[in-house]
Amino acid sequence: MLFVKGAAVGAAQLIPGVSGGTMALVLGIYQDLIASIGAITGRPFLRALVSGRLRTAFQAVNGTFLVTLTLGISAAVLLFSGLLGWLLGRYPSLVFAFFFGLVGASTVAVGRRVKPWSPGTVAMAVVGTIAGFLVVGLAPAAAPGGALSLALSGALAASALVLPGISGAFILILLGQYNTALEAVSSANLRILVPLALGAVVGLLSVARVLSWLLDRAYGPTLALLTGFMVGSLRKLWPWQLAGDSGGVNTLPPSLAAALVASAVAVIGSLAIIAIDRGGRER
Repeated sequence: MLFVKGAAVGAAQLIPGVSGGTMALVLGIYQDLIASIGAITGRPFLRALVSGRLRTAFQAVNGTFLVTLTLGISAAVLLFSGLLGWLLGRYPSLVFAFFFGLVGASTVAVGRRVKPWSPGTVAMAVVGTIAGFLVVGLAPAAAPGGALSLALSGALAASALVLPGISGAFILILLGQYNTALEAVSSANLRILVPLALGAVVGLLSVARVLSWLLDRAYGPTLALLTGFMVGSLRKLWPWQLAGDSGGVNTLPPSLAAALVASAVAVIGSLAIIAIDRGGRER
């Protein structure tokens, strides 16, 4: 089950506008994920690793959890990168409608975890909503070349794995590297994948450390801020955009039939999240 959850997080990372962190929150593995990644730079793990106590080091980062989840994420990225690229190329409106419903329902599922809602947490949610709305409205940049640029892109995109509401795929679009990365995964182009992966590791460890600290000390306000990010990010998932998945101008549906079909697909996405969230809470 943990492997399957990892695959869901990995698949979400490939969709512009959908955050792997959002999926992790809804699936009930977010705090464990943050704690495990943050522990990699912690003293207990580093001391055990330096002294050769590998089993202790493995336990310090909840190794079984982290390895299983990583395998699921990696499998999804390798298996679905080509399929998702094909779907986005042919049915972009339906793909975005599905994830609009999915993320929309996710904001309710995650917001339920903020206890209590107070003027302070509401203010944090508003700040997060405004920030998320503005960030996803940024125009994509031209793709720069070079290993350093790829590493920086990987670092920023990987941070989205632990930031609900911010999509790693969308960050790559803003930096002009989304198509490059997707094609590199499909063709196993190591010249591009290696610097991307190295940057991703650095970015992931850095952001996870900060988030782990925030969640330990201000869980409610931090989660409210992240919920706001998710609400603001819905702007990027509107099914009809002027320039496809990299456009910044949302438009009206071309016809009533298109609107009805997209609405039905969005409802399916919402019901999927409601079922997942209910099952997780019952367990």
